[in-house]
Amino acid sequence: MDYSQLSDFEINVAVFEAIHNGSPDYKEGENGAMVFVSFEGDIVNGDAVEVEVERGSFNPCANPADAWPIIEKYRISIINLDEDEWGARGVAYCKSKRAIHENPLRAAMIVFLMMQRIQ
Repeated sequence: MDYSQLSDFEINVAVFEAIHNGSPDYKEGENGAMVFVSFEGDIVNGDAVEVEVERGSFNPCANPADAWPIIEKYRISIINLDEDEWGARGVAYCKSKRAIHENPLRAAMIVFLMMQRIQ
């Protein structure tokens, strides 16, 4: 699969599902974030309605707090290649995987997904 063709949102979902073997209900948020939602019953003007409640988000392509635990656990290296490109590299089962992108976190998440395909 060519992960470079996916949106940040699609990469975020794939990373979450790889880590957690599935995912709760979610929707796309700002900057490609994966926003977790739940639905709760409420009464509005005397009518029973279902209300969507946001429960948090996951955005390792843009949020270092979400990305760093993955980068550290899977020993993904990030290096600046030039003024506007970053490289990421990871090794799984003696096979090296690499990605280049202007966003270093996105490059690292692409490498993470490539490493998962080897396992």
